[in-house]
Amino acid sequence: MAAGIDGVAHQAALDIGGQTIGVVGTGLQKCYPQRHRALAAAMAERGSAVVSEFPLDAGPVAGNFPRRNRIISGLSLGVLVVEASLASGSLITARLAAEQGREVYAIPGSIHHPGAKGCHQLIRDGALLVESVEHILETLSGWQNLRRRRRCCKRRPTRCWHYSWLRRKAAKAWLIPVVGRCRVCWQH
Repeated sequence: MAAGIDGVAHQAALDIGGQTIGVVGTGLQKCYPQRHRALAAAMAERGSAVVSEFPLDAGPVAGNFPRRNRIISGLSLGVLVVEASLASGSLITARLAAEQGREVYAIPGSIHHPGAKGCHQLIRDGALLVESVEHILETLSGWQNLRRRRRCCKRRPTRCWHYSWLRRKAAKAWLIPVVGRCRVCWQH
């Protein structure tokens, strides 16, 4: 729940009736930055979450924020870096996302703008260049179908769409299906 785009993204999710998860680099009793105290309260009231791995009363310590980025990337299907200098914490999050097998996206900018140099480095390192939201949705289309389709086709697992899709994605540790069952409908 950092200042800037993080706070704006959480507020936008709440504004459209969505849910969001805010990860803080402090304890839950020490909201940082202070201006997000009302946002954190609104998130909790509307069924979203604010999470922390630190003791309740832990204050803002510089070393906690890169540790928080590990959780942010772990909770995400992908990480989009909109603007980042070469020393940006966003690059830490992007590196962690790549190590965790998540998608990494970057928006290019002017070669003369220092805030675009981190995005350009990510693109050179293999991040997907994003010019529109469709570029992200294309790569996550399998995730969208899986979430929307709650009920399975109830076929045998070898013919079940969910089961075969999960088999192809088995490299992601939490998606490894239970042997002989479709993980979506749990049918044999």
